[in-house]
This record gives sequence, structure tokens and C-alpha cells, in this order.
Amino acid sequence: MNEQLLQIIEQIGREKGISADVLFSAVEEAVQSACQGNMQTPEKIVAQVDRQTGALKLFTLRQAVDRIEDEYHDISLAEARKYKPDANMGDVVQIELKHPGLGRIAAKAARAVITTRVREAEQDSVYRYYAERLGQAVSGVVQRIEKSVIIVDLGRAEAIVPRGEQSPRDAFKPTDRIKAYLSDIRRTALGTQIVLSRTHPGLIVRLFEMEVPEIYERVVEIKGAVREPGERAKLCVSSNDPNVDPVGACVGMRGARVQAVVRELGGENIDIVEWSEDASTYIGRALSPATVSKIVLNHEARAAKVVVADQNLSLAIGKRGQNVRLAAKLTGWRIDIRSESEAEKVQVQESQRMAMLRAEIATLPDIGAALADLVIKSGYDTVGKLAAAAPKDLMRIEGMGMIKAELIIQHTRELQQKVNAEPPKEATPPDSDIANDGDEW
Repeated sequence: MNEQLLQIIEQIGREKGISADVLFSAVEEAVQSACQGNMQTPEKIVAQVDRQTGALKLFTLRQAVDRIEDEYHDISLAEARKYKPDANMGDVVQIELKHPGLGRIAAKAARAVITTRVREAEQDSVYRYYAERLGQAVSGVVQRIEKSVIIVDLGRAEAIVPRGEQSPRDAFKPTDRIKAYLSDIRRTALGTQIVLSRTHPGLIVRLFEMEVPEIYERVVEIKGAVREPGERAKLCVSSNDPNVDPVGACVGMRGARVQAVVRELGGENIDIVEWSEDASTYIGRALSPATVSKIVLNHEARAAKVVVADQNLSLAIGKRGQNVRLAAKLTGWRIDIRSESEAEKVQVQESQRMAMLRAEIATLPDIGAALADLVIKSGYDTVGKLAAAAPKDLMRIEGMGMIKAELIIQHTRELQQKVNAEPPKEATPPDSDIANDGDEW
């Protein structure tokens, strides 16, 4: 039994990477528990396995006392010194026990506890190994598909790709190789559960890191990635070396690098754009493949008004608004798109509206055209802005006094009430999937 125990511990320790001390301790605990129940004694049983020979010994523990009250736990000092010559009052001594059936019990208990401990140690090892790889791309083999959930063999463990984490373009079958993003790992009652994703934007980032040496070497940096799985993705890159084109590095010779990623994603379209500190430039690039004619930014609202040529409008917006939606996610700006003809039409309408407002203000007593121009130029170019203003705000305008300010505000509020009281006109459908408020242009 001794040689068998040593061989088992050595083999398991070597194959599973578990410390021999952990396995020896497990055997000792198992034997203690088995013998405690088998001997049916209230005394404390301790098991010790010799790390060199595998020899197993059992001991009971007794404490040296001046008067014995519990024969299973107490021992006289004189008796204690037979087992431990230098024992003093209060010391605990070990008394070796003999048991004829100990070998069979120990072997059976050792086998059971080693199996349990190995399973626990393996689960801990797997959890630590993959927890360190969260956010990375992993590769495996599809084992089976159960209720639309893909089961993947990663080598050291099994993982799942839930239905919601699968791309519409995925069509895997057993034995296929698969690459996915390690999105989550958690302990459950059944063991360690590893969750993979084929839809996470991080998957594109990791795939490009594998394909593009410049990214691995940090010459090219990925600034952001967004995607609508199975349809389209946008990747923003920049270069830390002025001699390296970041977009060209990601595309590769004849598009070899980007096509490798596209193939892995089942044909998902990928736009690669160069990052820029200038927001207008960045937004224009993010809207590729469309060409932008003009961009007006509102930094406080992080909103961008974009004008494109009439023939580029559908390209800029994309299928069901996909291109502009991804560009907005990538840049972090709200993007409003108009065609040149529509923007020109709105501009004409806005000029007419401002002219009408100027005329309304100019006809008020003691105001005049010059002061009306100053009001408009000061930013109060709509009825709503004037109606919401306070007299002190208008008084900052040169030549504007309290009476004039109150007169203008009162008049615009009456005008606003009159407009609001009128029945609404029939709405005209927008020219594109992106609805815009013309008064903002």
C-alpha cells in the first residue's frame, strides 16, 4: 500500500501540476476521518504519512494533567513522559495506535479523497488560468451544439458560446476550429463556466493584434472598435511612428491582413479609419466610405452637423442608418447628416426666418433695425431663445435698456403663444432614416 500510495501521489502531482504536500495532506485527512468513524471512539485521531516511504501511522492525542477527568483526552504527567520524555504539565503528546485493518481503509479513503481533491485543484487551476486571459481571444474546437449553444473544447477546459454571443454569419459544426473573445468566467455548483463571444468588439481588436505585427509591437495603436455583428465594423487606429501608415499596416499587402480577419468573421465588412485629434477630421474619416463636404461642431453638446453631396447621402447614412450609427459610436459624437441640396434649402429657410424675426423686433417702439440686428447677432436668433431670455441677459447688448429688453421679451412670448395655438401642419417624412430638426441647422 505504501509503494502504491507514493506512486499515485507522484503520478497525479506530475500530470495535474498539484503539490505532493497537498496530496499527502489530503490522504491524512481522509484516513483520519475514516478511522475516526471506523473505531467509533471519542478520542482525537491523527494520521501521518511519511513523505519518503509512504508509511502510515495513527496517533491519539492526550494532554498532560495533574488529575485525569477524561480518559480519552487526559493523561498523567508520568504517563506522558513515557511517550515524550521532556513533557511538561499542559503539553499534548501523541500515542501511536495499532489497527489491523488500517491498510485497506487507508487505501480506499485515499483513493476517494485524492479524486475529490484533484477535481477541486483542477477547477482552481482552470479558473486561475482563464481568469488571467479575460478579454483575450482564445482558440478551440467545436465539440457539439446543444439547444443553439456551442460547446468548445479549449484544451484545458470546455467553454460555451451562448446564442446571444453568436454572429448571424456563424455556421459552425462539430470538429470546426473557432476563435472567440473570452468575455466571462465564473464559478458555479457544477464547476468553472467559461463564456465566449463572437459578437464582442474586442474580438476584432484581438484578431488584428494577431494579424498585424505593428500592433503587437505597439507601433500602431487601436483607438477603438465598434461593430454590428455579421454586418459591419469600424476600427480606429493611429501610428506612433510618423513613417508608418496605420491604415496600410492593418490592411496589409493586397489586403491580406484585413481579409484574414474578415474571413474569420464570416465576411463581415470592416472599415479601418485613422484617428485624429481634430474632431471634424475624425468624424469625416469615421463616415467612410462616404466623402464629407462640411462639418459643423457643437462641442458643448458633442453634436456634429454633417453635409455630404447628394449622391453620397445614402452611402453616408448606410443601410438602415448603419454607417452613421457606427460612426457615432466610434467617435462619441451625435451625428446629423444632410445632403447639400437639403442643407441649402434649410439654410434659405433659416435666413428667411431670421429676417422675419429681425423685422418683428425692428417694428417695436424705440427699437429700430440697428438694435434688432445686434439682438440677432448676439445669438438670440429664434423666437424661443428670446422668449426664454431674462431682461438682464438682453441688457448686455449695446444700446439695450430695461424697458426695451422687457418689450422685446414680452412681444416674442406673445408671438410664441400665437404660433403654438395654430393647428400643426401635416408632417413631411424625412428624406433619410436619420430624422433631423431643421431649426437646428
